[in-house]
Amino acid sequence: MLDHTGCSNFYTRASLAGVTPLRGRDGNPIGDVLCRKTGFKVPSYKECFLPVASSDDKFYITNLLIEGGNAFYAVSADADLGEIRDKIHRMKHKCKRIFNIGTSQGVLVYDEMNELHRGVVFERLEKVRVYLIDSGRTIDVPYGEVLAIPNRNWIRAIGPCAFRFFVDGLPEDFAMTEDEKNNLNDYIRSKTVYIKILSTKDDEDAGFIVSLHKEGEDQDEDIGKLLLEGKFKEEKRRFTYTAFEIASDGQPITCHYCKTEGHRMEKCWQRKMDMLDLPRHPVVYGSRKFKH
Repeated sequence: MLDHTGCSNFYTRASLAGVTPLRGRDGNPIGDVLCRKTGFKVPSYKECFLPVASSDDKFYITNLLIEGGNAFYAVSADADLGEIRDKIHRMKHKCKRIFNIGTSQGVLVYDEMNELHRGVVFERLEKVRVYLIDSGRTIDVPYGEVLAIPNRNWIRAIGPCAFRFFVDGLPEDFAMTEDEKNNLNDYIRSKTVYIKILSTKDDEDAGFIVSLHKEGEDQDEDIGKLLLEGKFKEEKRRFTYTAFEIASDGQPITCHYCKTEGHRMEKCWQRKMDMLDLPRHPVVYGSRKFKH
């Protein structure tokens, strides 16, 4: 049995009413399917939650995370992670450390960089395995270092920023070398990238089936096709940011981490890579299915 008190957070409180109606290959509205799965009852289908509404069929993404094979996580480009992080820190004093942790429970946890994140508990082993709902990462956290979010705390009302997807046309066992993954990540972070939702995958590996595109001035580029053609197998490349972030005084933003102009520290790719290399809590890219 699922503990509906514990899972009444993030996904169950989030509203999908504003999502543009989309129809899957079977002709049924995808929005209705999502409401049934994430609106009220089955938090194990968290991957089938769309964080933002859209005025058309394009959903812009950042921060690609490659789970393995044809399985990816991305963060909505419209998500203000800095603001969410600030609000979490202002409210963390109301979240208490717990040892008797339930699966599907909404929690706050610190990562290997001692940064606080919202997450959902989906497995209890030697450590507590937590899916971070705003990044798509999974980390193992020691018992006693988990903060329970109170049932009525408004942190639960903020929808998750990350979602899971599969690229249409790629085989399920699609393999990439580390260089390919690095090249793809560099490409994603330096371009304007969006997905188009085609349908949902409803088995234990739930998520969206999408087409993945790079927006261009003249025409858009199909990233799935580039993957199939092996374009990212070429010698390791580094891409630069195409659009600087500008401060209120009209000057480019400078990252305090890498000292490069054009992006804020929370969007610094070098910082993200360094975080993943740290040993404190191993990052696990496993199945996101809850244990009932």
